[in-house]
Amino acid sequence: MLCLSPDAFWGAICCFWQYVNRWLQSRRRKHVCVGLWGLDDLDDPETAAVLQQAQEQPDLFVLKPQREGGGNNLYDEAAQQKLQTRKGLSAYILMQRIRPPINR
Repeated sequence: MLCLSPDAFWGAICCFWQYVNRWLQSRRRKHVCVGLWGLDDLDDPETAAVLQQAQEQPDLFVLKPQREGGGNNLYDEAAQQKLQTRKGLSAYILMQRIRPPINR
């Protein structure tokens, strides 16, 4: 039988809880991370596969221009049309859309 002093017992509980808390926080972060792809090399197999998926399911992606200030993002049909032209894509980054959970 293991005997712990009250201080050692609560110290072990606190240590365990910190571990559990870090694990829970890391699980929450995984839902926020999304994929990003530069469109400089369209012949790269990974980039080509993602472009194909983005053309088939444009609602899952956003085309973001690589310049300061934000805005001018292309969504859905506009992104699909730009991807089909394949012209000037090196000025964009393809990113998975973030779909936050609805909290009501």
